[in-house]
This record gives sequence, C-alpha cells and structure tokens, in this order.
Amino acid sequence: QIETARQQGKSLEDLRKLMSPTYYQHMLASQDTTLLMVPTAGHFVQHDAADLVDKTIRSWLDVRRTEK
Repeated sequence: QIETARQQGKSLEDLRKLMSPTYYQHMLASQDTTLLMVPTAGHFVQHDAADLVDKTIRSWLDVRRTEK
C-alpha cells in the first residue's frame, strides 16, 4: 500500500519524474510508505516545515500503534 500525500495536484507519475529511479522502485516495493511533498520546503524539510513534519510523523506512528 502506498499512501501519498499530494500537494499541487501531483500524481504518482509526476512524483516518479521527480525521484531517482532507485528510490521510486524502493517506494513501490515497500508495503508501508508515506510520501509527503512540501513544495515550500528546501533540503532541510524538518527545519523549513517543522510543524507539518512533526504532525505527519506523529500521525504515521499513531496509525501503526492502533493497528497492533
């Protein structure tokens, strides 16, 4: 299952064009991947969009905690 948070109308094909082929194949092969695009953030997304990153990680962890 691939959960993709899309901003600005990005499709999975659009994302493929932005990623290296190796990373894209890894993402497709994964059973549990969440991809969040933050167009306003630079390389250090954890600094540029700290609140969004924190909320996304917390949500990801909470979902997996309730699955067990």
